[in-house]
Amino acid sequence: MAPTRKDTSSQRKALSEMSQDELAASIASNQAEIDKVEGELASRAKDVSYLV
Repeated sequence: MAPTRKDTSSQRKALSEMSQDELAASIASNQAEIDKVEGELASRAKDVSYLV
C-alpha cells in the first residue's frame, strides 16, 4: 500500500483562523485517521523478537 496524501490544502483554513468547533472537528478527524493507520500497521506487524 503506497502512502497517499489528500490534496486539501486549498480547502483548509489556517489553524489560527479556525473556530473552536472547527479545531475540535479537525483534531477528531486527524485522530481518527491516525487510529486507522495505526490499526493497519499493527495488522501487518511481524514478530521479530527471535532476532534479539
